[in-house]
Amino acid sequence: INPASARIFLVEAGSRVLAGYSEKLGSYAERTLTRMGVHVLLNSPVNHLDPGGVTAGGQRIATRTVIWGAGVRATPVAQWLRVKPGHHGAVKVNPDFSVTGLANVFVIGDAAEATGADGKPLPGLAAVAKQEGKYVGALLRRRLNGDYRSMHFHYRDYGTMATIGRSAAIADLRGLKLTGTVAWLLWGAVHLFYLIGFRNRVVVLVNWFWAWLTYAHGARLITNPPAIDTPERAPAASADNPRSS
Repeated sequence: INPASARIFLVEAGSRVLAGYSEKLGSYAERTLTRMGVHVLLNSPVNHLDPGGVTAGGQRIATRTVIWGAGVRATPVAQWLRVKPGHHGAVKVNPDFSVTGLANVFVIGDAAEATGADGKPLPGLAAVAKQEGKYVGALLRRRLNGDYRSMHFHYRDYGTMATIGRSAAIADLRGLKLTGTVAWLLWGAVHLFYLIGFRNRVVVLVNWFWAWLTYAHGARLITNPPAIDTPERAPAASADNPRSS
């Protein structure tokens, strides 16, 4: 696969990319993607999708490869609990992440529709889910010890980062905005720090350095999947084929 032979379109329904970041960081991301050869289409909601291509903002793009990244639905926890789902199928939870009518059932992470102290929905980030997990764990521990006092959850936003490409990233660290190589190195350091085990950190660091040094990028391709015998395909037993049934 020769990447130079591919044309990549980034289709965005909004007026800028990475709308969750500041306008400065979003503009940097757009400029970087454009320099990389990506065709950025803003204000172009997808109107139609078929096996032959995509129609976005009135423009037809012929393609057989479409990667949809505009949103996902939550795990169907609401169906399991038989409660009315909220936005994107998430479960509306109380301030302590319990489900209304199910006091001993707690939902956290992407499956929970929760709000922060400012009344705004909490973002679907790993950092949010980790803090929610610690909160609910401490809450359950206190209840097991007979302490049923309410505990207020306070999400601490330590910042967000996004990698764009080789030596290019953005970071918003509680008001401190970084771009370029510095943000890219910081993004890598943070990811290494949160990996479990020293060996995993070393292996990932070596792989990253080798890919950066050689421009080598591996690709796992299933080119010849093995045939799976089904009752319809399995050969019948015979004298020449003593296959038991």
